[in-house]
Order: sequence, then C-alpha cells, then structure tokens
Amino acid sequence: MRRARHREHEPVEFDPATSQWFVFAYDDVLAGLSDPRLTNDRIGARTAARGGRELSDEAVGNLALPYLTGQVAVAQLIANSVWLLLGHEDQRARLAADPALLTGAVGETLRYLPPASLATRIALEPLTLRGHRVEPGQTLQLSLAAANRDPERFPDPDRFDIARRQAGAVGLGHGVHSCIGAGLARMQTAIALRALLDRAPELARDDESEVVWSPLAGIEGPRALGVRATAAPAARPGR
Repeated sequence: MRRARHREHEPVEFDPATSQWFVFAYDDVLAGLSDPRLTNDRIGARTAARGGRELSDEAVGNLALPYLTGQVAVAQLIANSVWLLLGHEDQRARLAADPALLTGAVGETLRYLPPASLATRIALEPLTLRGHRVEPGQTLQLSLAAANRDPERFPDPDRFDIARRQAGAVGLGHGVHSCIGAGLARMQTAIALRALLDRAPELARDDESEVVWSPLAGIEGPRALGVRATAAPAARPGR
C-alpha cells in the first residue's frame, strides 16, 4: 500500500478499505501524464510548463481526485437522492408538482445524507480542540454529516425538506474548500433524477428487498436497493 507523504512529517498509513480508490486513480493519472497525446491537453500543458520536472504527490493527488469523486461520490449521491425521495412521499409529491424544486432536492440530499460524510485533515502544528491535545502529523476526521445536522444552522435538522434554505451546508465543502466538481456533481444528479422520475413515475421502494449499505468508511448511503413500479401514479414532472 502506497504511503501518503506530508511535508516533513512521518508517512501516514491509510486504511486500504478507504484508500484503494485513490491509489487506483493515482496510478491512472501517472500513466496518463506519460501519454504523448496529452501534449495539447491542459494537464499536459501544465506538466510541460514545469520544465519536465516530476509532479509532486500533492499535484498528482489533486489531479486524481476528480477520478475518485466522479466515480464514487456522484453515483452515491444519485442513490441517496432516490432513496430519500422514495422514502418521503410528501417531498416526492412536491417535486412532481414543481420540477423547479429539483435543485433543492439535490441540495437537501447533500445536507441530509451526504455521500462523503468525512473530511480528513492532518495537523501541521500542535493545537487543543475542546480539551483534546492534537500533535503535528496526527489525522483528524471531520464529520460533514454532523455539521449538516447542526440545529443552530438548520431548524429541525432531522427533517428532509427539499424546499429548505441550504446556506451553510457542507456536503460538497464550503468556501475555498468547496469541491471543484460541485457544479458538475449537482448537474449529473439532477439529470439522473429527472430522467428517473419522468420515465418511472410510479417507482417505489421494495420493502421485501434488503438494502445493502456502503461498506466504505466515510461513504454513506445505499449501495444497492430494491424498487418496484407499483406505487400510486404521481404527476409527471414538466419538461
């Protein structure tokens, strides 16, 4: 298992269950950068601009990240959106009656059940958080899911409401730490939901089918769920 280096600190060993996706993407990016067909590509141009020097692990990691988030998190976001809408008939009916709420449905899913629920940070200097001492090089796991259920930010945070004002939700990061692919992720999910609700307006959960939940730490939501097309007909969303 490849170790992740961080400046002068000792290597940090990642759990294989959560790091395998990153390692595969890392190797793919390294292989891709050696492809001569990338010379006219933005990545290839930026690599060439470095005078032929080898990219750092941090640079390759940033290039690999879209592979990871595009493949895993977006698929999970779509699954989470379907799971929640099929489990909240009132919200599904609101969406069927007003397709303009589709953006809100995706945003509320990111708040209520974000596909990536944890953010990892490595301490660069000693600090104390609520009485807990953190030393340089130690890893902290920040819970985005907990932040999105903060009652001081979101009234009645355990209620799924697609019309909720979602300012402050951190399902895709926030501020300078916002996901670079946030807009694309929202667009992909909205397109998938729109197509599904348009083509299968009677879709419902199959309560006799067992739901398989994601086994990866930090990836939340159903990995597989059974559905059936026998629910009461709902209004088809307008185009």
